[in-house]
Amino acid sequence: MIHALLYYALFFGAVGAIAGGSWLVWRAFERSGPEPKHLYEAFRYVWVDCYEMDWEQRPRLIFVHGRSFNCAGQEVAGMSQYNAITVAMEDDDTPLSSTAFAHELRHQARARKGLPTDPGHKAPDWAPGGIVARTNEELRKRGW
Repeated sequence: MIHALLYYALFFGAVGAIAGGSWLVWRAFERSGPEPKHLYEAFRYVWVDCYEMDWEQRPRLIFVHGRSFNCAGQEVAGMSQYNAITVAMEDDDTPLSSTAFAHELRHQARARKGLPTDPGHKAPDWAPGGIVARTNEELRKRGW
């Protein structure tokens, strides 16, 4: 079910990108409900304040219900694709700091800065104390 929802979300993500749709493209949750708490504030904080990126150049967001989802035969908590990130969330109360939200946004920021996206996570960005860890700590402090 989640696998089918992910492909559905990616399809609508591509349609949204082409049509200039909303920055929150699709929530592949099994039930309806509000968007994750403080999503807009957290997104802007991470993208602009932490990663020093232009808000107008932000990627689209896709949320998938669950702790992880299948991507090419691997269970992952998030992924970055062209102009969008996909993040697994257990439920609407899951803090963004405990998801792959900041991690996947960092892949997008690196790509937009002309740096390798670093899928092997060799750059200091992902090391303990690196920018992703510091960003998640700031999100936690804010209750996000």
